[in-house]
Amino acid sequence: MVRYLVKMNRKCILLVILVTLMSCSSSLKFKTQAVRSSAPQQSFLFGSSTNDITPPPGFPMGGFGSEGRISRGVWTPLKAAAFYFQDPGGNQFVLVSCDLWSIPLGLSLRVGELLNEESDHTYHLGTPQILISATHTHHSHGGFSTSEAYNALATPVAGFDENLFNHLALRITQTIKEAIDNRRAAVIARWQHSLEGLIRNRSYNAFDRIDPTDSLEITSHVDHADQYFPSQGLPVHVTREEQFTAVDPYVTSLLFYPQGATTADPMAMINFCSFHPTVLGTHNELYSRDVMGVIDNRIRKKMGWWNTDIGFINGSEGDISCNWYQQDLKNALDIGIAMADSILSSSRSSFPLTGNVQLSYEIVTITDRDIAIPFTGSVPPCFNQLPKRTAKEPYPGIGTVGGAEDGRTDLFYKGLKEGMTSTQCEEGHGNKMIALKATVEHMFAALPAPIHPAIEYVFKKMIKDTAPRSLPIGVHSIGDISIVSLPGEITTTLGYKIRSAVANAKNYSDYHQVLLAGLTNEYLSYFTTPAEYAEQEYEGASMMYGFMGGSFLEQEAGRIASSSSAKFENEYKFKPGKNLHLHTKQNFKIENWTIEEGLEPYLVDLDHGSPFNHYPVYQFEDSLIIVDVDPNKTRYYPSVSIMKKNPTTGSWDLYINGDQSLSFASFIKRIDSGISTWGILWTPESTVPLQGEYRYQVLAPSGKRFISSPFVLEDVMKRYIPYIIK
Repeated sequence: MVRYLVKMNRKCILLVILVTLMSCSSSLKFKTQAVRSSAPQQSFLFGSSTNDITPPPGFPMGGFGSEGRISRGVWTPLKAAAFYFQDPGGNQFVLVSCDLWSIPLGLSLRVGELLNEESDHTYHLGTPQILISATHTHHSHGGFSTSEAYNALATPVAGFDENLFNHLALRITQTIKEAIDNRRAAVIARWQHSLEGLIRNRSYNAFDRIDPTDSLEITSHVDHADQYFPSQGLPVHVTREEQFTAVDPYVTSLLFYPQGATTADPMAMINFCSFHPTVLGTHNELYSRDVMGVIDNRIRKKMGWWNTDIGFINGSEGDISCNWYQQDLKNALDIGIAMADSILSSSRSSFPLTGNVQLSYEIVTITDRDIAIPFTGSVPPCFNQLPKRTAKEPYPGIGTVGGAEDGRTDLFYKGLKEGMTSTQCEEGHGNKMIALKATVEHMFAALPAPIHPAIEYVFKKMIKDTAPRSLPIGVHSIGDISIVSLPGEITTTLGYKIRSAVANAKNYSDYHQVLLAGLTNEYLSYFTTPAEYAEQEYEGASMMYGFMGGSFLEQEAGRIASSSSAKFENEYKFKPGKNLHLHTKQNFKIENWTIEEGLEPYLVDLDHGSPFNHYPVYQFEDSLIIVDVDPNKTRYYPSVSIMKKNPTTGSWDLYINGDQSLSFASFIKRIDSGISTWGILWTPESTVPLQGEYRYQVLAPSGKRFISSPFVLEDVMKRYIPYIIK
C-alpha cells in the first residue's frame, strides 16, 4: 500500500529531496541466470531454512509512505524463510517468504547472481527458479527498492541505501543455501481453512461493479455475513455486511515432514493467504510482522513447533483488510490468534510429493500492450472510446494520494479521496484523474503558482523514468499444485480471474489447486479488473498503467502458463535513486522520548482495549548501534528474557523467553555521545501473576549482558512505583 505524497509540513523538504534525487541518481544492473538442473535423485526432495533480516533501528519504514515512521526498535523480528523443491529428475526451484513491504526485481536478480557466484554448483539456480515474495508488512524497512519512485515516495525519508540492499541480498541468499543443504525426502500434508469473519473487503463499491456471475462465485464461500457486522465496534467505513463476503477467505497450508520420520514436528509450513497485515497502523514505530507474526507465534506455541520453518505467501490481498476495529496491539493479537486457531482446527491428510517440477516464466513489458481477452462487468466510462491497451506511461490517480482505509494520509482530509474521477478520457488511463497536478496544488499552495508546473514535472519524470515496466510472471507446478507468481497487489476478483485463466490454459482438473503468490520478484502497486478500475477506489487509482493493467496480468498469466517457456533479457538496468546512508539520516535527536511517543499501538489494556501506559520498561545503555549494515551480523536488537524469583529457594528461574513471546517491544529512547539508551517494554499476558517478583535479563546488540533490579509487577502496573526499571 504505497502513499505517493507527503504531509503538508514536509512539502519544501520533499521538493529539495526530489530535485536532488533527480540530479544525482545512481544506476544498477544485474544479469539474469539460465535455468539449472540438479543431480537426479530417487525421490522428491524438500529443504527449508529461516534467518533474521531485521536491520538496526533508524531506517524509514516502507508501505505507508509519508504516513509511516522511522523505526525506533523491534516488536516481532523480520524473517526470511526459504523453501526448496527438487523432483527426482533434478528439476528445482525455491520459494522465499520475506517480511518486507515489497520485493524489487533488482533484489531477486541480485540473489540469483550471488547463488551462481558460488563455486559449488549445488546452489546454482536460474532466474525463473527463484521466487522471492513479500508478506507485505508495512513495518519493515524501505530504501532498498531498485525503483527511484518507490524509494522516494513509499517511505517517510526518500533515498536508496545500497548497504541495506546488499544486506538483504546476502541474507536471503544465505537462507536459500541453507534450505538447499537441508533437503531430504519428504511427504506433504495439505489442507484448506477459512478466515471467515476475520477479513473484509475495503473497496466494496468497486467490487460491486464486477460481473454478477463472478460475484456470486466469490461471495458464495462466506455464510451468515450479518454476524460479522455488529452495530458497534467497527470503523465508520465498514458500512455493509457484504464486505465480509467479497473476499477469498481461504488459507491453504502445506506441511512438510521427513519421509518415514515418526516425529510429529514438521520441517516446514507454508501458508498461502490473502489479506493486508496492517492492523498496527501508521503510528507504529517498531519493526513488526504485524498479524502474521502473531499467527506464527501462536502456531509455534500451541503446537510446540519452535524449530519449524514457517512462511506466509500473500495472494489476492489488494482490496482485503483484516477485520480490525482499532489499530493497536489488542486487535493484532485478537485477530492473529483467531486466524492461527482457525488454521490449526482444520483436518489434514498426508501424501507423498509426486509428479515433476514444471515451470513457465517470462519477464514481460507492460507498456502500451494490446489486450485481447473478453471483458466482463459494468462497462467503465471511456471503455468503448479507447483502444484496449495498457498505458504508455505510468501515473497514479487521486485515490492513491489519500490512502486506503488502513492508512489515510493528510491529503485525504484535504479532499483528495477515493472515487474521484475525470470526465475526460485519458488514453490508456480512461477516467482516472491523474494525481500530479491536483496534488501539487494542494501540497505547495503556499508557493507561487507559476512554479507548480516545475514541481509537477519533477514528480512526473521520476515516476515515468523509474516505475517498473519489466514484470516477471511465473507458473511453477509440483504435481497437482501450481503457484502463480505476480508482481504486485491483486484484488480478489482479479485473483479469481487469473486462477481461472491459468487452470484453463493448463486444462487442470478440479482437484488441481492454483495458488497465487503476489508481491513476488517485483512490485508495481495494484492491479484490478477494468470494471473495478472505473470506480477509482484506492486500488484502481493505484494501477499505474491504466484501466487494462489488470487484464494484462490475466492475459499474460494464461499465455505463459500454456507456453511452458522461460523468456527474459540477459541484463536489466535500474535507477534506484541517489545512494544514501539512510541509517545515519534517521533523525535520532539527543533527547529522551516519553513512553507514549511512537508506542501508542502497544499502550493498551489487552483485556479491555482501553489505553494503559504503566507497563514496566527496563532501561539500559549500550554502545551506539551500528550505522553501516554488516551482512555477517545477524541481530541488531536485544535478546530479552524475564526471570522470576522462586519464593521457596530464592533462586531466579527463567520465566519467559522473549524470543518465543509477543510480550516485548525493544526500542531506542536516546542516542548521545556514542551511547544508545534502550527501553524494553513488557506487556504481560493476563495469566502472569501480578504479585510475583521479576527481573529482566538482556543480551544487548553489542554482546553485553544486563540484569535489572527486582520489581513486583503489581507495584508497577498499579502505579505504586515508577514504570522505568533500572
